[in-house]
Amino acid sequence: MVRLSLCITLLAAFTILTSGTAAAQAGPEFKLGFGVLAGLIPDVAGQPVEDEHYATNGDSVQGTTKGLMVWRNADNWTAFTDGALTWVNGPYGLQHRPNSERFDWERTASASESPSHTGGTASLPAAPAAPASTATPAPTVPVPLPNPILRVSGVNVVAGQELEHGTNWIMGELHNDGSQPAYNIKATASLLSSSGDTVGTANQKFDYLGPGDSLGFRMEVRGDLSYEKASVVLDASAGGPSGFLKLPVSWGKNEKLVNGDGDIRYEFTSTVGSGSSQPSTVSGVYVWFLDDQDRVVWADTTYLPGTLQPGESRTVVVKSALDRENPQVPAISQVRYYAVGRTQ
Repeated sequence: MVRLSLCITLLAAFTILTSGTAAAQAGPEFKLGFGVLAGLIPDVAGQPVEDEHYATNGDSVQGTTKGLMVWRNADNWTAFTDGALTWVNGPYGLQHRPNSERFDWERTASASESPSHTGGTASLPAAPAAPASTATPAPTVPVPLPNPILRVSGVNVVAGQELEHGTNWIMGELHNDGSQPAYNIKATASLLSSSGDTVGTANQKFDYLGPGDSLGFRMEVRGDLSYEKASVVLDASAGGPSGFLKLPVSWGKNEKLVNGDGDIRYEFTSTVGSGSSQPSTVSGVYVWFLDDQDRVVWADTTYLPGTLQPGESRTVVVKSALDRENPQVPAISQVRYYAVGRTQ
């Protein structure tokens, strides 16, 4: 198993100001809500260049080396903007959006609530302008989003039998441990010999994985191969197309089936809902089966045809392989699932 864990190092920066023989004084720092938000996005927010203070409209603001921290008095949320993007620490945790867009839950601010803004409503929407400062202006280059924090677990390699002879399935569970969605995910699996040489490789791609979510994967390498272990490497983007969302899945049943030849397989039945007030398409459902050691024994993906309308739900049935094809099927003791769609 290979873990991809992109860690953000928090830097504590202190500026010592001296004047003649006067005693040294500590420089500005983030406090309270600004400190919490800066701790979530340290590389994005930068360092404070002034103390937190109140604007004329009652909002609290603080300039940084990369933008502006804002606490909005009107609806009590904390945000950071770099002039193009806004990171909001609101009722749904940390979220980010372009300055020109708004989340559904955001309160519309009146023009009087946003200084240095004319012609309609503000959209931090538009954050209040920082007062004149002798500090170095914020850079105009785009600020990258925090990288996704991805890892794999439950990696398992199974050699197919009978009609699946010559097939090697590499299976596992992919996790997004970060606070940001991951887009354009590519998982590359390799079978390695005892000397570390690659004897077979395959990959699988996923459009989206939400923060804190997981999904199961199964990749296939063909050939009668001699291998010692498997390696899984992950790559993903911090940004991607908008509109992706996690769809609610209702548990149905996971039934053990035994046919007339004594072959065993598991059949999982569930119901997938729209999860949105808008129609969604590209609705993918991931189902993976595990043994009591949390090893993935089988994984499969199915897609809901057409458009899923608001309030609509669909029944999904996913089956494991037969035990005569995959000898580890009788060890299945768990099933997990994840569904994702994209609003139009």
